[in-house]
Amino acid sequence: DGDKTLVKGTDYTVTYSNNINTGTATVTITGKGNYSEKQTITFSIVKKLVITDHPTDYSGLIGSTATFSVKALGTGLTYQWQYYSGGTWINFGTNRPTVSITVSNSHNGMKYRCIVKDSSGKSVTSNVAAVHITNPLLSITTQPKDYSGKIGSTATFTIVAQGTGLTYQWQYYSGGKWINFGSNKPAASITVSNSHNGMKYRCVVKDSSGKSVTSNAATVHITNPLLSITSNPKDYSGKIGSTATFTVAAQGTGLSYQWQYYSGGAWKNFGSNRPTASITVSNSHNGMKYRCIVKDSSGKSVTSNAATIHITNPLLSITTQPKNYTGAVGSRATFSVVAQGTGLSYQWQYYSGGTWKNFGSNDSTVSLKVSSVHNGMKYRCIVKDSSGKSVTSTVVTIKVN
Repeated sequence: DGDKTLVKGTDYTVTYSNNINTGTATVTITGKGNYSEKQTITFSIVKKLVITDHPTDYSGLIGSTATFSVKALGTGLTYQWQYYSGGTWINFGTNRPTVSITVSNSHNGMKYRCIVKDSSGKSVTSNVAAVHITNPLLSITTQPKDYSGKIGSTATFTIVAQGTGLTYQWQYYSGGKWINFGSNKPAASITVSNSHNGMKYRCVVKDSSGKSVTSNAATVHITNPLLSITSNPKDYSGKIGSTATFTVAAQGTGLSYQWQYYSGGAWKNFGSNRPTASITVSNSHNGMKYRCIVKDSSGKSVTSNAATIHITNPLLSITTQPKNYTGAVGSRATFSVVAQGTGLSYQWQYYSGGTWKNFGSNDSTVSLKVSSVHNGMKYRCIVKDSSGKSVTSTVVTIKVN
């Protein structure tokens, strides 16, 4: 105030009074020479943002109403409620300090919280509150997960379920069916061996009423499998001109594949370095065998079982000819022929007097007792199929010694 002068080096008394409700304050200065001055100032109140009451857990039946509330101090407050699902917090609800939900089975164990902001943009987050259903329906809330690890490690599968009076039966898949194992617990563990690679596991959960649910299947993946064949190639049946495909499944590190077929008394290589081999079927393939040699990066190898081609409409042909016979008088000479075709019949013949004469029954093998008159006698077989086509075997001879 221009009319009042404060003297330097002199003590003065300053008193202060305020009225928070009106946002005003009075300042009074008194001192030497009855000096007195009053000033009125105005102010605004900024409250510190803080949560004073957090939401609390809720327990109740399916169909009941769960209510969560938060109380906070601050200026110009806004409220954002969230629930936790799929690994993240998701917004829901209106801008209010209280939120309600109608409880369903899926809410069991679900978490809720509230983010409170003031007019300055500052925010605080409440404690988390959860829903606990006192009569949950039977369901699986967390499925078992695949396991990857080395031989000798421990694979553990865990399931989380809700319901009343739960029991647990773990199973593994082998030989085309699910087989029970393990104790009545929500977790099962195995020590991993080479045979476990690719094996599947699941859990059947029952409640006190006898209802049951089955988990998803989880698989063991071995990161350092020993070399072995897990699935052998299978026989193929089909017509001439079709494609025969053979497949081998193996486990190991750095695998290579060599396919082979059996011919002329030996296995012969063919095909590319793949776990599958295909051929276009011809008549010569009927009865032919195929296998695969699998090697790993260390040079170790395993050989698959052999698979065979069976032609369903083979062309008529003789695949194994009869052989000459040498023997003493009184021995038995046996001749056999192997042929392929449909509806085969066999007619054996011997050569006498300048002509071929029929003998024997309709069989691929014929046998006769040797006498001196048989020396040098010739034999053959005529094979016919259901269409009337025929092929004749090579001629064989008996030599009496």
